[in-house]
Amino acid sequence: MKKTFKTAIDFLNKNIVFMSIMAAAFLLYGLNDFLNLILAGILFVLLLANVASNRLFYAYFACIFFEPILNVPFVGGTFFRLFYVLILVRFIYDLVKKRKFALDIPTLLLALVFLVTSVLYSISLSRNISIAVNIVVVLYMVLSIKKQENTAEVIGELLTYIAVFSMLSGVYGLTRGYANEAQTYVRLFGTIDDSNYSALFYAIGLFASLGATMIKKKGLKIALTLALVLLIISTASVVGLAVASLLMLIFFFFTQGYKKGLLLLLALVVLLSVVLFVPLPGEGIVAATQQKMHRFFVLEDPNPELRYQYPNYSDFEMYLNRITSNRYYLSKTYAIHYFFNTPLTQQLFGGNNPVEGAFRDQVPVRYSLVSHNSYIDMMFMMGMVGMLAALVLVGIKIMRHFIAYLKTKDIRMLCLVMIVMTVLLFATTLSLFPYRYMLAYLLI
Repeated sequence: MKKTFKTAIDFLNKNIVFMSIMAAAFLLYGLNDFLNLILAGILFVLLLANVASNRLFYAYFACIFFEPILNVPFVGGTFFRLFYVLILVRFIYDLVKKRKFALDIPTLLLALVFLVTSVLYSISLSRNISIAVNIVVVLYMVLSIKKQENTAEVIGELLTYIAVFSMLSGVYGLTRGYANEAQTYVRLFGTIDDSNYSALFYAIGLFASLGATMIKKKGLKIALTLALVLLIISTASVVGLAVASLLMLIFFFFTQGYKKGLLLLLALVVLLSVVLFVPLPGEGIVAATQQKMHRFFVLEDPNPELRYQYPNYSDFEMYLNRITSNRYYLSKTYAIHYFFNTPLTQQLFGGNNPVEGAFRDQVPVRYSLVSHNSYIDMMFMMGMVGMLAALVLVGIKIMRHFIAYLKTKDIRMLCLVMIVMTVLLFATTLSLFPYRYMLAYLLI
């Protein structure tokens, strides 16, 4: 019996088995409550069998891409509630084994800033506990990984899990037929019912795929990268395409040299010119993306009958609002409320939550829409002091990863830089804070 149990554990400890079972469970999740309960149990047993391994940490980042659909029936909340139990078991195991943790000052300070300020803006004690636990768990995992002797190898394995499960979140959406209807075309999305957020998931996976060292076969790695590029295109997200193209160009300059970088830039310019100026037939995703990009070249308002909604806007402001899909209006309205209707102490130290709760109704914005700008949200929540402190610490972490890349030419370090930059750039157009998929990647 003991031998059989050990054989089963050894089998579940294999990376390919671990990833395959997780992938199958995720892709089947959501069909009905009974199956969801069984799958949640399978995932829990699988992770428990790997509780002493780094695979437990990798699974946490993999689960982030599936959190929106991982509701556990009869338990309440998502699978992360069960995951925290496993993390507690792992923490006790590490204490018994006297494992050490890295003393990473910028990461510790960043976690402290997030923890302290969360007390100010959380709309309830339970919400505050949820945010705080997430921060502490990610901090524990990061400090544990950074203390290991083979940190670079571990990061490569982590990037592999991020890339694979980012791609699978898109496959999940494709198999379920998830799409947002937009006029005469559709925009696909994955596990989260928003195409721009899905584009964020795929862009994170795209740069992780470039450092996915567990995938040894070059053809498989190229296929994974191409799949993530196609998934980004399928969202018809202009910001997704822009961020991915810009960061990929920067990545190429550093890894391939400026000559090849200039060739890639030229290729992107030609491709962009074709997309912009060569009429594409049909009403598919690519043609729709072309139409969206054409808005940048149309100065006259195509819908002047709607101008009454913005009575004090100049022609240029109307143009900015149109090309940003109403984000200019949202950002301006929230910014005016922050700088002119918010007490100075709250401007400096936060305490308001424009994403959740009743405060959002105090902002004179139509339909109670969020700001679609994480930095504006952070100013309300953390205050100017807290937000600037967090961004400075994130900047220090980025520079440390980048310096490590310059010293070692280890592409995995540059991939971490690109992933964090992806989150920071998407944060200018989406309200990501203080959700798990922003905090986890800023602390990584």
